[in-house]
Amino acid sequence: MFDEVTTPHYLLLVDLDTRLVRPIECHRREYYGITWQVGGQDLYLSHSGLDNEALLDIATYALSEAGWISYGKHETGKFLSQPHQIICAPDGRLARFLHHVIM
Repeated sequence: MFDEVTTPHYLLLVDLDTRLVRPIECHRREYYGITWQVGGQDLYLSHSGLDNEALLDIATYALSEAGWISYGKHETGKFLSQPHQIICAPDGRLARFLHHVIM
């Protein structure tokens, strides 16, 4: 059994039986959320695009809309603030936090 894990620097594939971890990619920054369409070929990933150490207070967080969504080789513009959990809805839309539609 395998699981994909996102970290600030890597998208990882974890073999839950052997505990081996293999990097899948590392060329995009700040990996956060991960999802996919049923029957799809590529993963949808959310990225914060931030240097998290630069978030000093609520004001810098409020102005931090530097995140984006990637799908295969495609990327959206930067329009999200700290995008975490995302999910592909049954109707094909991509949603974050299960209730805000972003695509």
